[in-house]
Amino acid sequence: MSAIPSPVFPQCSVFVNRSIIWKTEEQISAQLLCTAFIVMAYSLTDLPVSFLSTQQDEALFQKIQRYLDLHYTDTLSLSEIAQAIGCSPSHVSHVFRKSSGTTPMQYVIRRRIGHAQTLLISTSYTVTQIASLVGYDNTNYFSTQFSKVVGMSPTHYRTFYSEEAKGQQDQFGLCSLFSK
Repeated sequence: MSAIPSPVFPQCSVFVNRSIIWKTEEQISAQLLCTAFIVMAYSLTDLPVSFLSTQQDEALFQKIQRYLDLHYTDTLSLSEIAQAIGCSPSHVSHVFRKSSGTTPMQYVIRRRIGHAQTLLISTSYTVTQIASLVGYDNTNYFSTQFSKVVGMSPTHYRTFYSEEAKGQQDQFGLCSLFSK
């Protein structure tokens, strides 16, 4: 898992970087929550851009981010993004990294994985179906990317989250209410 840019999420950066080595269920659960928060935060279109040097860079960053949010499930390259935006690939990469602390392609991966996390939790789609829905043609590559970002395989994530949710329901006595 790559480090989260400290100007944007200083507390989560420390938490996530340390949580990589944590192994207890409680710690993994906390890591999942923080990871989900980070992925959701990156999907916001109004991230603070106070450290951009010009109004033009701010406008360009927002234009790039909107484009990525609309097309993250498509097959994308930096050249294709730059062509769609009307800038050079190096300028697109520079402006995006300057404002978000990550590259456009890393942002796309995080958006895809965030969507996949939601689908794993809220649907019964297979991992192969989810990989395809979020823009991956190769399920093995999707699983590798998912594991790098989340810290566990998609199948383990679904199983762990389901068990965690069941444990939460049991803790509040909800399972016994529904089983009557």
